Amino acid sequence: MPGVGSFDAGMASLRARGLDRRLKTIAADGSAKILGLCLGMQLMFDSSSEGISKGLGIVSGEVLKLQPQAMTRVPHMGWNYVTVRRETRVTGCLSEPSRFYFAHSYYAVPRDDDIVTLSAEHGVEFCASFEKDNLVGAQFHPEKSHRYGLEFLKGFMQA
Repeated sequence: MPGVGSFDAGMASLRARGLDRRLKTIAADGSAKILGLCLGMQLMFDSSSEGISKGLGIVSGEVLKLQPQAMTRVPHMGWNYVTVRRETRVTGCLSEPSRFYFAHSYYAVPRDDDIVTLSAEHGVEFCASFEKDNLVGAQFHPEKSHRYGLEFLKGFMQA
């Protein structure tokens, strides 16, 4: 699930195509892996402060707005180092230190902090990626993240 755009528009697009039901089925039965990137990751959660639509609800938690601070701007755009919070087959493929390209104004807060695999900081420490069963989410854009993005995608394909 790639993603650029707003939460409500993203959910409306999934619903219009019946993909919301299909994604929930795949998440529940484990018949395939799902990778959500940026907005695609955020749509997996219950809700977002960006809009009024309910999310897919396949990951418990909410999406909150980054708050500008003295040394941080919103949106968060650019390269940022990540911290490995939990080693998995996906994160095990990453060279250290790893950095990824981010472009976002909102960040996911999983109810279960144990699913967070990578974290990053931009005024607040946030979930940069998570893994739960057959679901993988990344707040960053691996397709814009040079060799680090390729390593992440390789890990996803091998997991």
